[in-house]
Amino acid sequence: MRLTEAGATALRGRLADPAFVPVEARERGILQLWFGASPRVHAPVRIEEHRRTPGEYEELADSVGES
Repeated sequence: MRLTEAGATALRGRLADPAFVPVEARERGILQLWFGASPRVHAPVRIEEHRRTPGEYEELADSVGES
């Protein structure tokens, strides 16, 4: 994938706008969809990762205790 010239121009305009507040997106599946990935390909993988996430957070919480 690559950014088109029109996309680069639009991005520069957004970044130069002092009123623009960028959205912080860290979830890989959302970023893939924003950049044109196929939901049919990526959704099954994302679903499985979302099923594992609560358990990972619980393990992390257990590891830090009351702090």
